[in-house]
Amino acid sequence: MSASSRPVHLPLSWDPVPAAELPVTWGQQAIWDAMRDLGVHDHQFNLQWVLALPTPRPVPRVLAALTWLVGRHESLRTVYGDGDGDGATQRLLGRCDLPLHWRPAGASPGGPDRDAADLAEALCAPGFRHGDEPPLRIGLLHTGDEVTHVVLAVSHMAADNDGLTRAADELLDRLERPTTDLAEPTQPRDIAALQRTPSWRARGERAREYWLNTLSAAPPMEVPPHLADKRDPRFWRGLLTSRSLPGAVGHLARASGVSTTSVLLAAVGSALGTLTGSRRPCVMLMCSNRTREPFRSTISPVALEGILSFDVSAGDDGAADAGSDFPAVLARAWNASLLAYRYAQYDKPELSRALTRAGAPRSRMHRACWFNDLRVERRPQEPGPADGDRPAGEFSWMDFTHEQGEAALAFHVYDPADTLQITLTADTRVVGPEAIEGVLRDVERIVMEAAAVTPVTGDAHV
Repeated sequence: MSASSRPVHLPLSWDPVPAAELPVTWGQQAIWDAMRDLGVHDHQFNLQWVLALPTPRPVPRVLAALTWLVGRHESLRTVYGDGDGDGATQRLLGRCDLPLHWRPAGASPGGPDRDAADLAEALCAPGFRHGDEPPLRIGLLHTGDEVTHVVLAVSHMAADNDGLTRAADELLDRLERPTTDLAEPTQPRDIAALQRTPSWRARGERAREYWLNTLSAAPPMEVPPHLADKRDPRFWRGLLTSRSLPGAVGHLARASGVSTTSVLLAAVGSALGTLTGSRRPCVMLMCSNRTREPFRSTISPVALEGILSFDVSAGDDGAADAGSDFPAVLARAWNASLLAYRYAQYDKPELSRALTRAGAPRSRMHRACWFNDLRVERRPQEPGPADGDRPAGEFSWMDFTHEQGEAALAFHVYDPADTLQITLTADTRVVGPEAIEGVLRDVERIVMEAAAVTPVTGDAHV
């Protein structure tokens, strides 16, 4: 296929489609408000996925699979806007031409994978024009008339991390097995309509009560002023990359019969307890909300924050002791996370108004510490034979920005290759660069020390 015959757009049309502007889901409204707060910096919310095809596929086959994917998931062909004071709205497109961005595979010294990663960054860099631009950009790496990599850049209004993972899996499956039939997914407009029913409004009310009760019961939580080290840019993100943590986390998950996410959450909570001197720090946990219908099959954003607070202290002196009684702390973190997930479905603007009316939280830090596990693979890994001899993880700085949103502290977890990565993004007016590295080192130490003295007695939850 020559460059002149390679299509520059993917023309798409569907019939029929609803012409009216409809309400968005609770998850989409939360994203819409967060992006509106960031203004011109809302591209920070864009998501990307690079799909390296196991075998290069002919261009027509790839375009047919992409057409099928966009037709299957309405959120990929929807535009958004502000309503008349009752939240954002969504409007399904009847037709659109999606631009196709072509790159030759392996044109740069970094090779095809590097080319695909660079293209993904370029497609994600500009913000989406949500009022008239479809929330999907497509990049294709090719050798001759075959595609080697598919790059997806997606607005967060169309998908969340778990949803984009699902979409990429479905696209690959369609490319490998074009005749595969899948059950129809639940569409965002159907979820939005369901969330406006009395039973779901009552569910949101129960969630608001849980949040208010959790925040009112939590003890004070403040970072000592001397740890601040105001910098320019304001927010700094540190990265800890460890080859020992995957096996240690998996060991503790099996020993305690909990998820690997709970192991990391317990370690982060313990480190926060040491940082703030609080016996029961509050953490905002990103909850996928995909454990039940109608969310299982959708790719649209359904994740919302859950709030939790659990005891990280050990002994009778009330001190926050990072990890000396880690199995007990881990059990409390697991139980608290189950409650957070149970009450993580709500209308966020209504929750925010309820918190303001109640005067909660007492401390800004109660709603300014975030934890988000973004690993693709969360099954416990076995400890390696030399885990105990491996050096500490490598620390580095990732990026610096003035625009980070509400979080004073935000932990994110990733799993590239055979490593585990933990990032901490901090407002340097609260936690300076030296303390950022110290907190990440503390999380690693807590896990490694606990794993060294914990026997395996159970099976982990995924």
